[in-house]
Amino acid sequence: MDKLYICRKKKRGMFLLVCFCALCYVYTFPYCFYYVYELFFHSTYQAGRNLLDDLKFLVLVLLACPLWFILVKEYICILLDIKMKKQITTKAKGRGRPELNFFDTHIPGSDNKDDIYFYWKAIDDSGKKYKFILFQEENNLKGKTVKHSYNVTYYKHSKIVTNIERC
Repeated sequence: MDKLYICRKKKRGMFLLVCFCALCYVYTFPYCFYYVYELFFHSTYQAGRNLLDDLKFLVLVLLACPLWFILVKEYICILLDIKMKKQITTKAKGRGRPELNFFDTHIPGSDNKDDIYFYWKAIDDSGKKYKFILFQEENNLKGKTVKHSYNVTYYKHSKIVTNIERC
């Protein structure tokens, strides 16, 4: 349960930033879209506006939307797991070695183990693919994990591992 609170604390800043950016873009997107629409369908464009800036803004917003949805989904999944506290145990095989990641609050040179986590991709017997989040304390995986099976206990929505044992 401590790891859920750590993830919530570490990802809260990025969640708030994404929400603020989304609100700003929701406010300005219709204006830019309106001017580009007027140009292409009515052949009029307001003097003093830069078409290239409007087009760049529209493309940037459309490309950034999937990333925003992913970041919001991660944070909501953590909140759901804190509320429900449902853990699942499954037998899975790794698809490679765990990938090292840092939270946004990580300061290089600090010895804070809560800033380091790993993404571990795995697959179960039925072919369902997982992307687990492992912290330093639970990560007892050495090298490639393709050859071995593991019993993995994790939170249902956020896929944060609480226990991992080799079968």
